[in-house]
Amino acid sequence: MEDHINEFKSIWLAPSMILGLSITKLLSDAVTIFRSRHTSKIDYIPVIWAISIFLWQIQYLWGVIELSEMQYRW
Repeated sequence: MEDHINEFKSIWLAPSMILGLSITKLLSDAVTIFRSRHTSKIDYIPVIWAISIFLWQIQYLWGVIELSEMQYRW
C-alpha cells in the first residue's frame, strides 16, 4: 500500500507545484488590489473571475489529495 502512495506523489508533484504558484500569484494580486483601492477604481468582474479561479484550484487540489486515499492501485 505504501508503494502506490509514492507513485502517486511522484506523478502529482509537477501539477501541485504549478497550482501552488498560481494560488500564490492570485493571493499576491489580491493584496495589490487591496492596497490600491483608494487610488484607483476596482472593476469587480475580474475580481469575481479571480475568486472563482481560486476556488476551482482549491477544489481541484483537495480532490486530487483525496484521490490518493480512494484509489489503491495505479
